[in-house]
Amino acid sequence: EEQKYVAPCSVSYAKTSRSTCKKCMKGIKQGKLRLGRNYSRDHSGQYYYHPQCFKYYPTNTSAEDFFFGFEELQEPDKTILENYTKNASQNSSTGAPKKKSSVSTSPVVKTMSSSNNSMSGFGNSNQPYGHLPSPLPEFYSSG
Repeated sequence: EEQKYVAPCSVSYAKTSRSTCKKCMKGIKQGKLRLGRNYSRDHSGQYYYHPQCFKYYPTNTSAEDFFFGFEELQEPDKTILENYTKNASQNSSTGAPKKKSSVSTSPVVKTMSSSNNSMSGFGNSNQPYGHLPSPLPEFYSSG
């Protein structure tokens, strides 16, 4: 029995203006090209993207084989996807460096030493909560 190949992503024209691009979070207008990426194993749900926002273009297959619904597209839109796919293949084969994120993934922990602690003059540092100011004036505290 022959198994039917299911493309990992789909392409279509937006039926309404309710779709939102998962990357830029802007709306995809009715009638505009949108790319869908499955987020469930049963293919019941998809994240949608603008063609320029989609980062999952195939590097080892054609756009026609990668996108379900490709054959229903108008020729100019087919060309757009073929060009994005070609560029993705060229970038992966030339070893082009990937764009690094400007956000650090390592946690930054800042600590305050007692010398620069603005609260260091309050309370007794040997006591629990000694770093907090006493609610009573100094001459009432027992210590």
